[in-house]
Amino acid sequence: MGVWKMYAITFVEIIIFLVAGFLLTEKVLSNIYESAGIAYLGNVGVVWFGLSFLLFCLYTLFRTYILSKRRPLLN
Repeated sequence: MGVWKMYAITFVEIIIFLVAGFLLTEKVLSNIYESAGIAYLGNVGVVWFGLSFLLFCLYTLFRTYILSKRRPLLN
């Protein structure tokens, strides 16, 4: 597989996790914060990016160690 194709796949995965993190932040975390009595305002972008990064890291660890699918980009 070409290097550019692997970079493109990784880029698409990152975009998918950014979108998933945004949706989880806006739909799930906002309800959890407000049900606990915490105001859901301030630097929400940091929470969104942090959640997206956490999801991507967990996905990468799962794919690498549990499924044993390594990619040359991760080496």
